[in-house]
Amino acid sequence: MLVEENIIGKLSVIAMSAEDYQSVLRLVADLGLASGAIYDALHMHSARKAEVDQLLTYNVSHFHRFQLPGIAVLAP
Repeated sequence: MLVEENIIGKLSVIAMSAEDYQSVLRLVADLGLASGAIYDALHMHSARKAEVDQLLTYNVSHFHRFQLPGIAVLAP
């Protein structure tokens, strides 16, 4: 109930096309990254598409390897 009341109403689904997904995979491969980096890159791409100005994460360093102009990467 806490999740429904405090989180779900504040979230939005960001649609991602096959081309979006492929470009993220290429970016991760070009950077020589593997494993969970794809998830960080997908979050980064979604943040760009949503035109947010902040990305909150406990893994700030994971997002600094991607170019995020105009998006502040912050720890909660």
